[in-house]
Order: sequence, then C-alpha cells, then structure tokens
Amino acid sequence: MFARIGYLNVKVTSEEIQELKEAANDLNNPNQRLSIMKLGFVRDLDRMQKSGFHTTYIEEEDQIVCTCGLTLLDQRSRFEGETDFLDYLDKDLLAKYPQIEADQIHTVRGHQRLPRCTDKAVALIHELKWHDHLHEFLYKAFCQECMQQISGVQGKDARKFVRVHNKSCGGFKPGEGGS
Repeated sequence: MFARIGYLNVKVTSEEIQELKEAANDLNNPNQRLSIMKLGFVRDLDRMQKSGFHTTYIEEEDQIVCTCGLTLLDQRSRFEGETDFLDYLDKDLLAKYPQIEADQIHTVRGHQRLPRCTDKAVALIHELKWHDHLHEFLYKAFCQECMQQISGVQGKDARKFVRVHNKSCGGFKPGEGGS
C-alpha cells in the first residue's frame, strides 16, 4: 500500500537525448544495444511529457512513477529527498464520475505541470488513444478540483483545458498552468 509521495527528476533534456544518440551510434560502444533501448525509452518519455500526458511511467513493487516525476512510495521504499503524505482524491467523489476512468496514479494529488515537470497541476491529460480512421490521437483530460472532463479531443484542446483549469481551479497566476 502506498503511503507517501516524492518527486524524481525525470525531465528529459535535449542534451540527454544527444548523448544517448551518440552512444547508440558508436560501433565501438560495448553497451550499444543498451544505449539503443534506453534512447527509445527516453524518446517515449519525452514525447509523453511534451504532449502533457500523465501516466504510469515506471511501476515497481515499492513505487510508481508518473511521467511528471510524481512518485508513489510504500513504507519500504528507500527514497532520497523529501516525501509527503499521500493525498488521494475522495473515492466517493470519484464514484460520482465513473466516465473519468482514472488510474491509480491519476487519483493522487500533487502532480507537476508538463512538459517542464515543475509546479503543481490539478488538471491532467490522463488518456490518449490512436484513431486509425482519423490518423491522430484523441485525448481525455480532467480536473481533480472541479471534476470537469473533456474526452475525444485533439491535443491542443486538451492542453488548453489543462491550462484553463490549472489557472481557475489550481490558483495559478496568468501565464502559468501548463499541462
């Protein structure tokens, strides 16, 4: 059972991607295959962060990590850095909105804004699905404060919803409130 939250620095940088590209292309690198795999992993995380998508990125027995760096920790977790008590959304409140279909990671307060992985977010893009007939992803987002949701929208509309709700429901100043 998870009891605490912490934050990992998972923000992908262009320098990190460049270093991995070089290692993956280096034929003399004894770890070339590992570098190729890690490059794919990091590129996927980078795409998710840029799209504003909050999802479980790493899941282990004693911790779950979101693409924003929010980390759910159980009592046994060894974690360097500060932790805080876990604050779940009220289950009765969530039961009133079954259409939200939130995963465990989405029911925890304390997410960080994407793509920067900074500041707190109350509105999250929590699902994206590829639609072959449209040749694009459609998004779902919801606000943890007012429980408003949008579904089946393009990424730009989902990110706008997140900005608006982070500002109006999260108390962010104008110009803040990213995904």
